[in-house]
Amino acid sequence: MKLIKRLVVKFQSDGIKKVIEDTAKLIRKIYIKPAKNNIIHHLLYGKAKPDPLALIHIKPTDVNYILANHFWHDLSKYTTHVVSGEWDQPLRDINLTVSLRTTGTSQRGIVKIDQLTLCQSIEERVQNNTPWEETELYAEVASDPEQFGGWKRYNSIDNLEKTLADIDNLISHMDSYGYKRQDEIKENSTGLRYSDLRLHEVAINIGRNGKIIFEDGRHRFCVARALGVEQIPVRVFVRHKDWQQKRQQMLTFGSIKEVDNELKKYLVHPDMQDVRPNNP
Repeated sequence: MKLIKRLVVKFQSDGIKKVIEDTAKLIRKIYIKPAKNNIIHHLLYGKAKPDPLALIHIKPTDVNYILANHFWHDLSKYTTHVVSGEWDQPLRDINLTVSLRTTGTSQRGIVKIDQLTLCQSIEERVQNNTPWEETELYAEVASDPEQFGGWKRYNSIDNLEKTLADIDNLISHMDSYGYKRQDEIKENSTGLRYSDLRLHEVAINIGRNGKIIFEDGRHRFCVARALGVEQIPVRVFVRHKDWQQKRQQMLTFGSIKEVDNELKKYLVHPDMQDVRPNNP
């Protein structure tokens, strides 16, 4: 019923031609392009191919880096990617805003997660019960809400207050009931779903040597980190090409004793569990 009402409103406001065009774009974005990407991965990587719906489990406090100029803006979020380059190397002397965008640089690279205002302020709230008005997050947004014009959560003081109330509710719920997957949270939702809920879990990237780098899902991740949650499910959004090659190499070994010394240290890595040998 909700879908029918939305379609009627859409038809009335935009006309049938625009609705058909928008629907076609949505289908290409969510289904066709990811399907092509998955076929390419299968041809290139065989059994070691990245699975866009696979979840791995990580400890939030083990993640020490975030990606500046994150991939979310450039790559389809409805699949997973393999990307070469220097994006998994440190950047220096840049300032991060609450949205993880960088100022004064067009480079892409990693920075310490303690530079992220949002995580700093949530940690202060959780551990010290610091009033939001005394946090760096509040000061940063209140000083110039217009800098977040495209991000409704933070583009006005009113929206900031609503967002902080939502974060408090998230802290309380996670502290009481633990971390919940998206399908557990939305199992009774009647809203329209275009894609698998696993695609909406916290997203991470993996660098050439297995470094786990935070990508998106910042509110859930920062709260889980501040609360000391032991494990959370995440999806791998981007793998470095060199790391993907290590996954392929790992798949060639029939037993743990056959794994060469260079790769043995990765046997316990969460992203190697689907390709590592299980026989001693």
